[in-house]
Amino acid sequence: MNDFTSDILRAITDMQATTPTFKTPTTIVKVLDAIKIDEDGDLEILVGAGETAQSFIVCAKTLARHSQVFKRMVFGGLRLG
Repeated sequence: MNDFTSDILRAITDMQATTPTFKTPTTIVKVLDAIKIDEDGDLEILVGAGETAQSFIVCAKTLARHSQVFKRMVFGGLRLG
């Protein structure tokens, strides 16, 4: 047995076996692949929740031009409460 093999065997022997641990999340959200409404979109919107959630890629400026609510949400000025 050469020195290289001895070093490998020593390294393997020194390793301690570990059991992986997994934590189960309290909520699992499955998001389908994002649907691109705009190929140059700069905003991702998640619609729905849980297993029915869907992600959309849109243009923030286009959305803001067509909706004052989205304009305030994306570019400021929205007051909650």
